[in-house]
Amino acid sequence: MAIHLGVNHLEKIVAELLPHYGADCPIAVVHRATWPDQDWVVGTLTDIAAKVTAKGFRRTALIVVGRVLASDSFGESSLYRAGHAHLYRP
Repeated sequence: MAIHLGVNHLEKIVAELLPHYGADCPIAVVHRATWPDQDWVVGTLTDIAAKVTAKGFRRTALIVVGRVLASDSFGESSLYRAGHAHLYRP
């Protein structure tokens, strides 16, 4: 799940997600994604609010939630492979 521009309501978002995802669910907050000063923090639903507060993220942040964040079994997307054709393919 991706939540755009919700970091100011992070505690409420976490409270809503906890019953459905569980306290140990991975969550990442990316501050100023794709900007030269991009920064991020990764945690669980239990500890993410404190980590975000410590980083000082207040605006322009993307919240990503889900077990996929804990996976290390996938590689780079083929979209970034040098030989990938970025053309329409019927």
